[in-house]
Amino acid sequence: MILKRPLITSALCHLLMFLFLSVWQYFTFSKQHDLAVTWVELPKGMSEDIGTGMKKAASLPQSTIQEQKQPPAPKAHQIKKESPKMKKEPPKLTQKRTKSLSETDRKIQAALGNIDKALAERATPEAAQVKENEEGYKYGTGDEPLRVSPDDPEYLKYQAEVRMKIINEWILPTRYMEEEIARNAKLEVFIDDHGDVTSTRWLDRSGDESFDASALRAVQRASPLPKPPDRLSSETYQEGFLIEFDPRLKQ
Repeated sequence: MILKRPLITSALCHLLMFLFLSVWQYFTFSKQHDLAVTWVELPKGMSEDIGTGMKKAASLPQSTIQEQKQPPAPKAHQIKKESPKMKKEPPKLTQKRTKSLSETDRKIQAALGNIDKALAERATPEAAQVKENEEGYKYGTGDEPLRVSPDDPEYLKYQAEVRMKIINEWILPTRYMEEEIARNAKLEVFIDDHGDVTSTRWLDRSGDESFDASALRAVQRASPLPKPPDRLSSETYQEGFLIEFDPRLKQ
């Protein structure tokens, strides 16, 4: 009996304590504090300002990992469209202006035409006018007779061609043209069978050195002259041609 009483007392104490703790826990957890929640609707675009927005990547891959593993597709050949080429127009043929002929040139050309006509109408050959075994020196001055008549059409034609080329190469000082200064010079020109000028000789000077020098330069520029016909080569080399220089020939 002595032992039962303390044990009963202890059991009652523990039971009371257990009941107390159970009741206290029940009342403690059942009474929870109510939380006041306020919802705030933020405008679009403001989340970044308050630090709640999602960070945007600087650069995103343009393709997935699976696509990156695949080999790149071959690029299609780009077809260049060529602009239609402009057709080049053929160069227009410009008619060259013919130099106007002076009165002297026209006269010379008219004379050459008449000489050609006379040569065509010649009925008797030149050789028929000379007897056999004779030298045939019918024309001449002094002890040096000419083989060809001064009126021979072929001789006159060649002489006119030589004079025309020399006068065309003559560059006359402008003051003689503008002031109409009267000057005249005569020069004898000797030509070989190739048309080259072999020598010159003054028959009459103008008295003006610049005028005479321009005449000599004209002969030099004109050389070589037209090749003389075979039957005239002796006359052109030994007798030469008389060339007259007058400012009026350039008008």
